[in-house]
Amino acid sequence: MQDGYAGDVGDFGKYGLLRWLCRTDEHAPALQLGVLWYLFDGKDTSPDGGHTQYLDLGCGAGPSPQERLLADCDPDLFKKMRQVVRGGNRSVAAVENSGALPEGTALYNTPLNFDHTARSERSEERRKWLDAGLRCIKDADLVFADPDNGLEIASRGRLSLKGPKYVYYDDLLRCWELGKSLVVYHHLGRKGDAQEQIARRSGELRHRLRGAKPIALRFRRRTSRVYFVLAQPRHASRLTRRIEVFLASSWGGANPPHFDRVGS
Repeated sequence: MQDGYAGDVGDFGKYGLLRWLCRTDEHAPALQLGVLWYLFDGKDTSPDGGHTQYLDLGCGAGPSPQERLLADCDPDLFKKMRQVVRGGNRSVAAVENSGALPEGTALYNTPLNFDHTARSERSEERRKWLDAGLRCIKDADLVFADPDNGLEIASRGRLSLKGPKYVYYDDLLRCWELGKSLVVYHHLGRKGDAQEQIARRSGELRHRLRGAKPIALRFRRRTSRVYFVLAQPRHASRLTRRIEVFLASSWGGANPPHFDRVGS
């Protein structure tokens, strides 16, 4: 995550999903949310954070026809994202203060950046960063890992300058072994079929996190991205039911849908 992305269309989908998964429903109480932002404050020239046209209803050319339907999915969240983008302080802190996330969410927002860290010191720095993050979210039921780019790739080692932009399977394993259910952000690559990419990553998650049964939810507005939901046994029926209702709502009922499920 980076401050420059706060409030963009990807953020809207992200918080919409988390709000739905954690809310109270007629079958079960709310889930306590914890967020590991993986806040990256290094230099990045990506234009992705500029995707805020969905907020421009009634303004000039405005959003695409599909994005015009987003406001109906969660009007309260839409209002909060508009305030974040237009409030003059577009940042993770502004999101945290906006009320976009469920009340009582545990938020770990310490930046992770190796720009001024010697390579010999990076392993220890990253370990300390994660240790502190796990202490912060110790009481959470569901932990959202929000790396800038997504799951680890072979060409970006954990100690490289770009390493902080990725979540590593070892990071997720530590959360999983603490009994936390997980939602993991992953940015789909431009090369290769999206379904093949998702199937491969789902297989890796099953292999690395014993007992995990990933559910892949793809957000289809602008840049394609996927959220892997990994439920602990005690949360499995609750999260599965909420995902089914989520996909039957306006979030999954648009044409084409804002969110869809990929794979079994």
